[in-house]
Amino acid sequence: MAAPEKPKAPEQEKWYFTKEQLQNSPSKRCCLDADKELAYRQQAANLIQDMGQRLQVSQLCINTAIVYMHRFYAFHSFTQFHRNSIAAAALFLAAKVEEQPRKLEYVIKVAHVCLHRGERGDAVSQLTTEQYQEQAQDLVFNENVLLQTLGFDVAIDHPHTHVVRTCHLVKAPKDLAQTSYFMASNSLHLTTMCLQYRPTVVACFCIHLASKWSNWAIPQSSEGRHWFSYVDRSVTAELLERLTAEFLHIFDKCPSRLKKKMKTMSNNSGSSPHSAPGSSSGGPFDKKHVMPSSDDFDKSFDREYEREKRRQPMPGGYVPAAGAQPTKIDHNAYREKREREERERQRQAAARAPPRPPAPPPARRTSRRRRGRRSTTPSTSIISLLHIRSIGN
Repeated sequence: MAAPEKPKAPEQEKWYFTKEQLQNSPSKRCCLDADKELAYRQQAANLIQDMGQRLQVSQLCINTAIVYMHRFYAFHSFTQFHRNSIAAAALFLAAKVEEQPRKLEYVIKVAHVCLHRGERGDAVSQLTTEQYQEQAQDLVFNENVLLQTLGFDVAIDHPHTHVVRTCHLVKAPKDLAQTSYFMASNSLHLTTMCLQYRPTVVACFCIHLASKWSNWAIPQSSEGRHWFSYVDRSVTAELLERLTAEFLHIFDKCPSRLKKKMKTMSNNSGSSPHSAPGSSSGGPFDKKHVMPSSDDFDKSFDREYEREKRRQPMPGGYVPAAGAQPTKIDHNAYREKREREERERQRQAAARAPPRPPAPPPARRTSRRRRGRRSTTPSTSIISLLHIRSIGN
């Protein structure tokens, strides 16, 4: 029997917003319509995904950066902070948080390649020294603004962990688990579900949609309960259907590789539910489901899948609050403060530097004697002649 959920703490709910709050976002108040704002979020998420793959960080790190981006624009407008700059800063910060740090130089160069690439995928122009220094300062500045906006609350609980654990609970085949895991990532790319629902709710939605698409039914448990009630007691069948309709509405307007993935999965799975008696595990879902599966799964997914099985979800699926609240920042004052601090560091470094020793005087160069110049020293022959005359006298 699943343990009852803990009551919601007010500080744990600070990252979840109602639909009305999201419709009255800072971007909307700056005359940016909802469709344009969602498109900007999707573009920023795609840039983070592209940069993360080029920097060879894990999908977990990429997902963390996308959540940072979504939370940042819940408090700031796209008209004030460009989506490309915040995307790079979010990935730079997430790589540190997930213990996969990447050098500032690499992040800047990869961002430049992703934003200015040609037909072959390489950058059409190279960064100059002045451009690199300016982008480095902007990236560090945006990272600090992002950290202050997040209130230094950087620990993220993703739905992927709950997807893996739930697929083990219901003994889902690996095809279904892989598609559900993929759907959890796409919910970050295409929607703002991470700002509206807990990770457990998003995980239930991903498994529900994947099972519907594959026509694979998850039966009730031996206790007569639906499978999603073991994950989150607040989830209902009506909520899952509503989330499915909302996602498909957005998905139809945003073509992506998800359609090919789901079509392939649907073709492999057949048109009827696959179930067979078997297993004696003694759990509430004491049935073994059989489903055709392919052997060409991505190795990257296998690594993520195994790691998520060992990863313990946070209690209740909430993000732990660090106690700091997001604050509104005076960016001009913040930039001036950073410049003053930099000048002070340079002054202190110059004061601590040991004094340079005085330079030695330049060596005096001796010029060669010019030819034909008379010598002031008498020659040896004259001295000898004078000596002989003195002896004769």
